Amino acid sequence: MFQRCYSHEFHLKEPSYIGCIVCEEWHDFQNFARFYDTAPYREDGWHLDKDILHKGNKLYAPDMCVFVPPEINKLFVRRTNHRGDTPQGVHYEKRRNRYKASMHDGTGKTVFLGRYRTIEEAFDAYKKAKEARICAVAEKYKGRISPDLYQAMINYKIDMTD
Repeated sequence: MFQRCYSHEFHLKEPSYIGCIVCEEWHDFQNFARFYDTAPYREDGWHLDKDILHKGNKLYAPDMCVFVPPEINKLFVRRTNHRGDTPQGVHYEKRRNRYKASMHDGTGKTVFLGRYRTIEEAFDAYKKAKEARICAVAEKYKGRISPDLYQAMINYKIDMTD
C-alpha cells in the first residue's frame, strides 16, 4: 500500500497510483492491523481495494477501503497503457477496418464481444457485457462480500472515459 502510494519507481510502472495516499491513521501499522483483523468481510487471499466502493478514490482509509476476492479485483483493472486512444474494451483492427470489443472476465479469460463499424458501437457492447459480468459476480459473492461492496457492484457504471 505504501509502495503504491509513495514509490517513484512504482509510479513509473503504474502511473494510475500517482496521487494516491494512505490516511494518517494507517501510518501506524497497529491501526491498520486492527482494521485488518476485525474486518467482517475478509477471507484469506482477498485484496484490499480502495476504488470500487468509491470510483476514482485515491485514499486508503478505513471508510474508503474494502476487502475483495481476487476475481472481483481483476474485474476493475483498467489497462490504459495497452489500448491507445480507444475507450476501455475497444481496440481498432486496422486490417479489418473495424473496432473490436472484448473484455477480461475476472477469471483470466478474454471474452470477444464482436467487431463494429464505430467506436461507440464497440464501446456500447463492452459496457453492456462488462456491467452484466460485474452484476453476475456480485451475485456469486453475495453474503460473502460486504453489503456496501455488493451495492457498489450492482450500481457500477462503465464510462467511456474510464
